Amino acid sequence: MRYETLLKFWKLYPEVDFFDHPRSWKVTKETESRVRLEARGYFGCALYCQVGKTHVYLNSPFDKMSYEQGMIANLLMECLEDAISRHKDVIEKHNWFQSYGQLQVLFFPLSLISNNDAFNHLKHLNPIGKYWCSDYGLMKPGLYGIRLVFDDKTLAGALISVKDRSLEIDLLLEVLMQLDEIEPDTKILLIKNALDKQKAGKPRFKLFEARKDASFPEFINPHEPELTHFKKAKKRISELARECNLMEGDYDLDDAKTKLNGLREAVVKEVNSEVEKYDFKSSLLYLLSRIDSLTDRYKRNTVTIKYSLEHETDYSREESYATEHSNYINLYKNYRYLIEKFVQLQPRGQIILDKEQFQYLIALIDWLLVFYSASDSLHYGIHPVGMRVNEDFLVEVKYEGNIKAQEEEFIREEAKMRLGLIGNPDDRVSSPRQLEDFLDALDESFKKDLGFSFRSMINVLQVMAHWGELNPNTDINPYYSATAKEIEEICLNNVNGINKEEINPILNFLTLRSDDVIRLTGQEETCHDLPVWEHRKRYARYGLRPLILIDDKYYWGPYSTMSSGIIWSGNLSNGTLPIDLQTTTIQSELNLEKKLIEDALVVKAFEIVKKFTEFVEKNCELHKLDVLEDAPLDLGDYDVPAFYPEKNVVLNIECKDILPVFCLKDLKRLREKIFGREGKDEGHFSQINKREAYLSKDFIKIAKALKWPIDVNNLPKIISIYLTSKIYWWTKFPPKEVKAVFLQVDMLSNFIKDLEES
Repeated sequence: MRYETLLKFWKLYPEVDFFDHPRSWKVTKETESRVRLEARGYFGCALYCQVGKTHVYLNSPFDKMSYEQGMIANLLMECLEDAISRHKDVIEKHNWFQSYGQLQVLFFPLSLISNNDAFNHLKHLNPIGKYWCSDYGLMKPGLYGIRLVFDDKTLAGALISVKDRSLEIDLLLEVLMQLDEIEPDTKILLIKNALDKQKAGKPRFKLFEARKDASFPEFINPHEPELTHFKKAKKRISELARECNLMEGDYDLDDAKTKLNGLREAVVKEVNSEVEKYDFKSSLLYLLSRIDSLTDRYKRNTVTIKYSLEHETDYSREESYATEHSNYINLYKNYRYLIEKFVQLQPRGQIILDKEQFQYLIALIDWLLVFYSASDSLHYGIHPVGMRVNEDFLVEVKYEGNIKAQEEEFIREEAKMRLGLIGNPDDRVSSPRQLEDFLDALDESFKKDLGFSFRSMINVLQVMAHWGELNPNTDINPYYSATAKEIEEICLNNVNGINKEEINPILNFLTLRSDDVIRLTGQEETCHDLPVWEHRKRYARYGLRPLILIDDKYYWGPYSTMSSGIIWSGNLSNGTLPIDLQTTTIQSELNLEKKLIEDALVVKAFEIVKKFTEFVEKNCELHKLDVLEDAPLDLGDYDVPAFYPEKNVVLNIECKDILPVFCLKDLKRLREKIFGREGKDEGHFSQINKREAYLSKDFIKIAKALKWPIDVNNLPKIISIYLTSKIYWWTKFPPKEVKAVFLQVDMLSNFIKDLEES
C-alpha cells in the first residue's frame, strides 16, 4: 500500500520543486495538463502545468480569503492554466520560454488587498476601469513571478454573462505582455494576433448563480473514509470470517448463502458493539453534519455539470454525472445506515465520536452492505452462479456474463437521460390531472387518514430546510435544533394556510424512532437489523423521517429535511408514495392517479406515432369490431397499434407504467411481473405474445377492419414495442429473449425516425 501511494505521488509531482517539502503536498491530476497541489498543513493550493521546458505554478493566498474571493481566484487560476496549455504551441515560441525554467503567477482579489493591511504592497495594482492589473518581479535568482490583482466584484458579473473566450485570451495576454517586458521578443505581435483569433470560440469558463436548497454553511467536510480505513475494516472482517469458518475458495449457491449469512450476522454484531461505545447525542450531531455535507458536495458538483452545458468542456458530462451520482448513493447509504443504527441502539457510552472513528465505522458498514447486497443477489437469484472468497476475505458474488460492464452502461444511460443529452423531453409523460387538483384531493386524504395535509407536511420540511434564513435568532449551521413550540411559531409565521393543530402530528410523523427503524409494515415482529433489504415496507427510514427527538428537542440536518420533502413529493409523479402507509383513503387517491398516468402513456404514444402515420389506433379492442367477431375475448385491448406504410411496418405498442425499483427484492418482483416465473407464467408477455400471435394469424382481416392500406402480396413486418415511462434494468438487459423492443417513451420518436432512415 505504501509503495503504491508513493509511486502515484512521485509520478505526478513536478520535476521542479514549488516550495516546502514535497510530501507536505497532496497531488492530484485534474486534467491532462493540470496538476493540483493541495497543502496538507494549511488551507492552500497551487496549480501546475508545463510549457516546453518551463514549469509554471499558479497560486493565491486562499487562507486569507472568503469563499467568494477564493472561488473566483481558483476559477481564474484554472482559466489561465487551461489557456496556457491549450495554446502552448503558440506561446512557447516566445523567447521567454526558451530562456527561463520556472514561472510563478500569483492572483489577488481587489477586495482582499483593499481591506487587509498585510497586502499594502499591492495597493498600487488597482485595476481601475479594468478587470485586472499586473506587474512582475524577481522572486529569487532565476525565478520571476507575476502578481495579478483582479477586481473580483466586476469580474464575477462578467464571468456570468460571458459569451465567448475573450476573457480567457485576455488573461493569457496579460501574463504574456509581462513576460515580454522581461524578455522582449519581436514575435509578440504574431503571437497576439494568433491568440485574438481564438476569442470567438464558445467559453470554457463561466460562473453561474444558483440558489442553495438548504441553509447549510460552506466548507463542511463529509469526512469520507480513505483507503487506510477500508484496510482496517477488512482486517477486522477477516478475523470475523475465520471465526465463522469462512475460508478462501469458491462456493456454490446453497453453501454460499449459509456462509455469507453467518458472516453478515457477525459483522452486524460488530457494528452494534462499536456503536454502543459512543455517546448518543454528541455523536448524532456529528453524524447529521457529515451526511448533509455529503449532500451539499453532491449538489454543488452535479449542478456544475448541468450548467456546463452552456460552455465547452473536455470531459464527458454523462460519465462525470454518473460517477458523482454513483459515489454519492454508495456513500449516502452508509452514512444513513449509521444514523439509523445510532437511533436504533440509543447508545449510552462515554466516547465522543470523532473523524477517525467515524471513518472506520463507515468503512465497516460499507463492507456490511456489500455482504447484504451479495446475500440478496444470491437469495433473489439476480444472475448469480456462486460466490468466491479471496485471500483477503473479499467476498465476490459470481454472476453470469459481464454484469459490471452492464451496470456502467446502465448508469451512463440514466445520466444522459437526466442531463437531457438523449431522448425528447417533450415526450415524457405526466398525469393529465392538474397538480393543484391532485394535491387538493391528496390533502383531504391525508387529513382523513393522518390528521394533517400533505402540503402542510412538505411546507414544514421546507421551513426546516431553510431554518437558518427564516429564524432570526439562528446562524447558518450544519444542523439545527428546536422545541415543538419554536417550530410551531416559525411555521405559523412562514407557511400560508397551515393549521396550528397540524404541526404536532406532522412533527410526530416525521420523527425517526428507535423501535420503528427495525420494523416492517404489516409485520408484527421486529427485524434482527435495519431492514436494508426492503424499501416500500420500511416503516421508518432516515430519508423519509429526518427528525430525531432527544429529550424535548428536535434535531435535524437542513439538507436532510430538504431531501425528505423531495422524496415525498417526487414520488407523486409516479402516482405513489415512497412507503406503503396502508391507509385506505390515501391509497384510493394514489390508485386513481396511477391509472391517469397509465392512460396518459397510451395517449402520448398515440400522439408520437400520429406524427409519422395516420393509420394509428389507441385502446383498440379487436373482438368488438364487426368483421372480427371470432377474435378471442381474452385478448384485451391493443394499446397503440399502427401501420407505417412508408416502411411497410406495423407497430404493436404495449404501454406499461411501472413503479421504479430501489432494492434487489423490488428487482426480483419487477422481473417476475414483466417476464413471469419459470415454469409458472409469462408475466406481461403472456398477453403480449397472445396479441402478437393473433395479429400475425389474422392480419389481413384485421388490416381490412382497421382500413389499413396493406399490400396482401407484401405483408408488413410486425414490431412489438414494450413502452415504459422510464428506463429499467430488465428493459435494458432482459433476462431472456423475447419478441419485443423495449423503449422509454421519450425514445419512441427516435426509434421511428431510425426506421424511416434505415
